[in-house]
Amino acid sequence: MGKNDSAIAQLNAAIGGKGKKKGGKGKKGRKIGRYAKSPSCMRYKGERRWERNKVRRMERHIKHFPADGQAGNILSQIG
Repeated sequence: MGKNDSAIAQLNAAIGGKGKKKGGKGKKGRKIGRYAKSPSCMRYKGERRWERNKVRRMERHIKHFPADGQAGNILSQIG
């Protein structure tokens, strides 16, 4: 059995089975979080613009649906 195991190990080493993976990370990992560094994202976060946009969306919704009481309650809590 010892000879057989060593022969299999040599074959695996020769054809690349059960060895160290080749190559780097690939493309997908480097793209995550890149937008956070951009000036437009920094400005958006610095101005806390999502809060103003939420109020605008609610106001626009109430214009289209004036009978929506739930949206009115949300708008009174936000702004």
